[in-house]
Amino acid sequence: MNHRHLIPLALLCALCITGCKRKPARTAEDNSPVSPGSPTSSEPWPSAGATAADRQEWLERTFVKAYEEVGTHDPRWDATARKALELYSHLLVQYDSNQASELATRLQQIRAENCTDPLVLYVNLRTTDSDTEDASAATAEAYRRVADGMMSSGYPAIRKFYAAVRAADAWHGAHGGQSDAMPMLGRFRRGAFAQLEIVLHDPETPFMEAYLAADALQQVISANTKEKDDLLPPLIDYFQTRWLQEGLAWNFCGHAYVQLAWNRRGSGYANQVTEAGWSGFATNLTEAGRCLERSWQLDPKNSDTAATMMTVVLGQGQGRDRMELWFHRAMEVDAACYEAARTKVWYLQPKWYGSAEEAIAFGRECVASKVWKGRVPLVLWQAHMMLANDKASGLKDAYWKQPGVWPDVRDSFERYFELNPDGRGWRHDYALYAYKCGQYDKFLDQLPQMGWVNYPFFGGPQAFASMVAEAEQQTGRKARLP
Repeated sequence: MNHRHLIPLALLCALCITGCKRKPARTAEDNSPVSPGSPTSSEPWPSAGATAADRQEWLERTFVKAYEEVGTHDPRWDATARKALELYSHLLVQYDSNQASELATRLQQIRAENCTDPLVLYVNLRTTDSDTEDASAATAEAYRRVADGMMSSGYPAIRKFYAAVRAADAWHGAHGGQSDAMPMLGRFRRGAFAQLEIVLHDPETPFMEAYLAADALQQVISANTKEKDDLLPPLIDYFQTRWLQEGLAWNFCGHAYVQLAWNRRGSGYANQVTEAGWSGFATNLTEAGRCLERSWQLDPKNSDTAATMMTVVLGQGQGRDRMELWFHRAMEVDAACYEAARTKVWYLQPKWYGSAEEAIAFGRECVASKVWKGRVPLVLWQAHMMLANDKASGLKDAYWKQPGVWPDVRDSFERYFELNPDGRGWRHDYALYAYKCGQYDKFLDQLPQMGWVNYPFFGGPQAFASMVAEAEQQTGRKARLP
């Protein structure tokens, strides 16, 4: 699991609008119809020559001016709310520590006044509970209330979009793929797309805002085959029609085509794929490669483009030399490009083009490197996780008790925390896999460092309590919980 733990306001302000690194879907979701939010507009996209508004001016207009026009006003918080929204809109473009500190103070004052405006409440929530991917049930409920308030308000479509898409992410983070969570998830994702269509048809929408919003939706629907099939094609059409000279536009289309390719193929073994599945897989991968090549030509400093090209190479079986070409391009641009390293270790799995020995050897290289950083050392643990989850092995949980596995897991996490001492969200993963490996002392060591307990990650409160009890019995120690 990729934990986006609580983060400083400096990073939060960037992530609120710029999004995060793409992450693998955590749980499969249903394929329920999305008709209320399916593409229905017959209006043409704005022309490639449409002049977008200045991004900073546009943000202030959709935050501050929008509040002035349609917000919930009260003398107790009016002036403070306007200033908070102004500060927030500035921080989304460029971080300033003084402005961040003032924003925190203003929001504290607003909370004390019990402000009821949904946009102000949304900003407050994003600066205090930003971790929507691993949200608690209480956080998910808070996002639901804010999103419902925004969707019934007169605020601009882009603000409604973000409220809905964050609510969907939080609801999934708190409830996963549980069947009773599906109606709420579908409602917010469909609502987000409906608002995004309005945003994308507005000729004044700045490119970066269009890209970031579409990318946020793509991440939220990444585990739902039906929604990807319905929603990604019109988004591809939009970016390939209007933003022909933007590398990120082509990057988005490349990502979307990769997802559509795997939709056509399915997740089964090769002998389970239909002829039509192979045809759709090949066609979409070809389009993905075309878009990503164009993206790289326009912007050869985007490591994400190179990392995504590695998945195209894997799907097309173009050979290891070509995979290595794009891997090195990604790592030369960004020494912390985890997605490139993770894709390479996936490429080296026995089910693809390598072996268990090659995958583990590369993972150890990720730990030993004095150049690579960020989450890259975690690739060694990921290599073992991929091998453990391979149905062909038949080992599952027994895999982790094998000789030699625990030293790699330990080295992977220890090197990560050496490079990222504040990355406490990954303490959940370290604790869980220490437990799986039978390292009960190390499991107990991680608990007080986690910051909070994400019970669903451990299988629920009862499962977590059982793990703690077993570790206490095995070690004779008393657990210290966060």
